[in-house]
Amino acid sequence: MESELILPLSSANCVRFWYHMKQTNQTLLGSLNVYSYNYDTKQEVLLWRLKNAQGTAWQEGKFKHFVPNKHVIMFEAVRGA
Repeated sequence: MESELILPLSSANCVRFWYHMKQTNQTLLGSLNVYSYNYDTKQEVLLWRLKNAQGTAWQEGKFKHFVPNKHVIMFEAVRGA
């Protein structure tokens, strides 16, 4: 999942989102990764990562970030092996 284009920031902003990472017998969990993709440098930077099962309820994820260039925030769910 990808955000809309975010214009250059002059200060740090908070990214807040909700996630659910419950493991069942049939599903092995991997990780939830959040990246920033910088349109000027064409680089992807890992901003936040969480691995394995995190209980049965929805959880809040949040972090501060600062990117002085045009960018998008990308969410990646990776299934475990």
